[in-house]
Amino acid sequence: MSDQPISSFSSEILRCCSLLECEVKNNPPEKINIRELYKLITAMIGAARINSSRQMEEMLFGLLNVLDGVKTGCYLFSRIHVRMFVIACVYIREMLSGQTGGTELSMQYLLEAFEKIAAELPADLDEAYIKDIIKNKICCPAAVKAAVLSPSREVSLPVEIIDKIISSADGLIINQYQLKSKMESLHDLYRIFDSVAESDPLQLRDRMEKARRRLKAIEADVKNQILKFERSAFRLQEDSLALRMLPFSVIFEDIKNHAAAISSATGCRFELLLPSGRILLDKIIIQSILPPLLSVIDNAVEHGFSGYKNRGGKITLTASDHTGKITVEIHDNGRGINFPLLREKCLALFPHDREKLADLPNAHLIKYLFIEGIGTAGQGRGFGLSGAKTALEQIKGRIIITTGGDDQGTIVKITVPKSLTNIFGYYIISSGVKFFIPSTYVNEILIVDRKQVLDLVTRQAVKIRENIIPVFPLSGIINTGNRTVTEKLNIIMIEVSGETIGIAADEILYHAAAIFKPLPANLQGTPYLQGVVLDEEFRIVNILYIPRIVEKLQNIRNLDYREKYSESNAVYKRILVVDDSPVSLDIMSRLLRRAGFQAETAGDGIEALQKIRSGNYHLVIADTDMPRMDGLTFMENLHKEKGYEKTPVIFQTSRSDEQQIRYCLSAGARAVYVKSSFSREALLHDIHNLLQIS
Repeated sequence: MSDQPISSFSSEILRCCSLLECEVKNNPPEKINIRELYKLITAMIGAARINSSRQMEEMLFGLLNVLDGVKTGCYLFSRIHVRMFVIACVYIREMLSGQTGGTELSMQYLLEAFEKIAAELPADLDEAYIKDIIKNKICCPAAVKAAVLSPSREVSLPVEIIDKIISSADGLIINQYQLKSKMESLHDLYRIFDSVAESDPLQLRDRMEKARRRLKAIEADVKNQILKFERSAFRLQEDSLALRMLPFSVIFEDIKNHAAAISSATGCRFELLLPSGRILLDKIIIQSILPPLLSVIDNAVEHGFSGYKNRGGKITLTASDHTGKITVEIHDNGRGINFPLLREKCLALFPHDREKLADLPNAHLIKYLFIEGIGTAGQGRGFGLSGAKTALEQIKGRIIITTGGDDQGTIVKITVPKSLTNIFGYYIISSGVKFFIPSTYVNEILIVDRKQVLDLVTRQAVKIRENIIPVFPLSGIINTGNRTVTEKLNIIMIEVSGETIGIAADEILYHAAAIFKPLPANLQGTPYLQGVVLDEEFRIVNILYIPRIVEKLQNIRNLDYREKYSESNAVYKRILVVDDSPVSLDIMSRLLRRAGFQAETAGDGIEALQKIRSGNYHLVIADTDMPRMDGLTFMENLHKEKGYEKTPVIFQTSRSDEQQIRYCLSAGARAVYVKSSFSREALLHDIHNLLQIS
């Protein structure tokens, strides 16, 4: 075999790759032959080793690592694994095609995704593909230089803001003095209590009663002063932050200079119209919005006017002030988006998605313009909007592109909050938890009857003004296990990257302004959260990161929801394991969690009763012999608790005593297992039957 030419080993890899791709594409996940996948990957590893392809070996071993998890029963082969193998085949063909310009193909993000999948963590394979392959195949746009407002630039400052700050500071000083006064009164009371021991016993009750009444009055006053102090501090913070608000027009000179420079560089003559009126924005927002605006103007000239309208072009900027947010529209009268060319580029860059891309409507193709370097020009900078989208999302903004196609120009709409610190949005309830959705992303709020929801097999939707809008439950990806079902459906209509979807929440509370705070350290890295706000009772409420949530929802079909999030699924069933043996608790809780259940533990019957009074459990697995309270006594007490009268109990015992097993069953246990010899499959079968899980 060593005498074979190198090309024959490449042919063997391609042959195995085609067979592997055929196996995963033409069969449902549960029918895929795992043994055949092992065989094909092993054959490719041997050929890659002879071909001295270290990179390919590394990737193939990553696939085997994921398959090991399937083989050992850690998880089932699912759609994410199908996608993983399809994209891996694209990588293999790229490596063998010689299109990498003599350099090694980047696989950093793919291998990271494989590791996450093997560890049962969320992984974005498409993002890995874009970062590893697409960015190396396309001409990426030059970065727009970050805008920095000169500290010496003068702006007008309203006198009333200064007056408010002075007034708030005076209020804080007064509150501080009043609190000090109340503390002195408390010290007087301490002196009274110190003298009680020396007092006449006949006078003791009277003095103690007077002191108690005085103490209650001081307590009420202190609480009131603390509340005033908090309000004054809150107002001072708001007024101080208002000093950062600058007029939108402060960047107009930068925009004019940039437009003149690009006109000179390209030879395109065009008219630039800027908005009038006084609109205020946070300084950070203004600095962050300037690069995207300049990028949009660049692209309007390069791809809208160049070679099409060297004279007579027009770019119009308009700005409108809504509650808590600003919308800027950039409208050009150029050629518009070249959709045939855009589709052609996408087909070349995403060969594994050819079927989807071939039938994708033009309006949905627009989102590919936000991938770095993908453009509508045959060559040059690309449309250059990936950096704009990223910059805007960092300040909780969004960008939407609309066009009528060739010769009808393009409208780019940028929406940003007026301030990063003062954010407007909707407080909602999902799965019993309060969240905050920035109004930047919200088009409208709908309340519809569940009977109006359309079941389109692949997803659910509602019909709004002749448009069919897909609807997804927020609890589908942010689930706390405390769902409520009502006759009405509360839908928040969200628009991101030109696409509109509905997000269903349990309840939409109210719209309000709040002070934005960054995520605390323990929540850093949480994918679906962007920050926190304080509600009217100063409680912390998480801000949902809408772009990431929409991206996740769009990749999940309704059938996936039915399978994964139906009420009869294990993910919604909570099981309490009760045992005085830490080893037994660990083994049983791991088994249950691996099977998809929510499992919690208690060290004995008394602790278990405390837990069930503050939680909601669907089944209990308990040891028969425990200190403080044995299993039978615990079961008797459990069935006396409201809501747990019929909760099934499965017993575990260390003794294989037939008489004891029969006694436990007659007392109400639904099954009894001996720890030393129980069958995992039999136990899970009983649990599924008792909880009516299909």
